[in-house]
Amino acid sequence: MDESTRELWGDTPEWVQEELDKALAVPEATSSFTLVALPQSASVNPGDELHIPLFICGYGLPDRHKLTVYHHHPDIFDGAHGAAVSPVNGIVDSEENEIRQIILGKEAFRQDMAETIQFHAVGTTFGVPDVFFVDDITWGRNMETPENQIEGAEEILPRLFPRTTAEAMTPDGEYPLLLTFDIDEDAEPGDYDIHLIFTYGDEEEVSNCHKIETIHVNSRRERLEPWPTRIAMLAGIAAVLSLIYNTGVISAIIEAVLGLL
Repeated sequence: MDESTRELWGDTPEWVQEELDKALAVPEATSSFTLVALPQSASVNPGDELHIPLFICGYGLPDRHKLTVYHHHPDIFDGAHGAAVSPVNGIVDSEENEIRQIILGKEAFRQDMAETIQFHAVGTTFGVPDVFFVDDITWGRNMETPENQIEGAEEILPRLFPRTTAEAMTPDGEYPLLLTFDIDEDAEPGDYDIHLIFTYGDEEEVSNCHKIETIHVNSRRERLEPWPTRIAMLAGIAAVLSLIYNTGVISAIIEAVLGLL
C-alpha cells in the first residue's frame, strides 16, 4: 500500500491485510446478480421509520452498473423521502486485478467514509462501490475455525464461488446497503410498492434484476388491534383464576400436599 493510500484510509489490521493480499479484485466469471431485500417489518405505522436491508447476490465484476430505487407514492414519505446508506467503501484496481484497500462497517462511519444517498420524491438512481463485487475478505474464515471446522474445507472452498462483500454483513454487524424511509404521520393506510432495479453489464450486453417490495401502512384500527387482543387475554386469564378459586381447587391441592407431609 502506498503512502497516499495509507493517509487516506489509515492503517489496516494485519489479518485484513493478509486476506486482501490473497483476494482477487476481479472474479473470473460472467456477471450475474439478483437482489435480496429483507424488510425489518411487514407493516409500519404512520410516523415510523422503515428499514430495508438490501443484498446484491451473485458473482462477477460488471464494467458498468446502477441501482434504481423507485416508488410512485411520495405522499406516504415525509419531506426527506428516505436514503440509502452503505458502510462499504474501498479502492479496486481492475487493471492490476487487485484490491488496494477496503473499509467496512462502523470504521467507515468513524472515518466519514460511509456513503449516504438521499432519495428524491419518487426515488433515485445511483452507482454502488466496485468493492461490493469483490470477494468478502472473511470468506471461509468461519469454515476454518475450530468450533465450525468443516472437514476438507481447503479442498471445498476453491470449488465454490466466494461470497462477495455485497452478500455479507460487515464483520461488526452492519448491512452492506440499508434503505431507510420515514413514513409521514399523515400517510394513508394501504399497500405500497417499492421497486428495486439493479442494472449491470458492459457495452455489448446489459442485464437487470427487478425486485418489488410491498409495504403496508397500518390503519387506525390495525394500530389499535393489539390492545383489544391483550385485554381479551387478560380477561380470560382472570376468569380462569376466578373459576379455580371459586371451585376450591387450589385449597384441595394445598390440603393434599399437606397431607403427604
